[in-house]
Amino acid sequence: MIPHGWEIAIILLIGIMLFGAKRLPSIARGVAQSITELKTAVTPRDPESRGTPAK
Repeated sequence: MIPHGWEIAIILLIGIMLFGAKRLPSIARGVAQSITELKTAVTPRDPESRGTPAK
């Protein structure tokens, strides 16, 4: 279930109320960096090893 319209606005409003407007960009940056690190850790770096399972 993906939030739409007013649901997104309410979620953002609650986030601003909880964390403050100054901390939200740093929190979003940290989440994005974590997702990027997770993706690089999950995907193999060698093109040859993509077909073989990780050990």
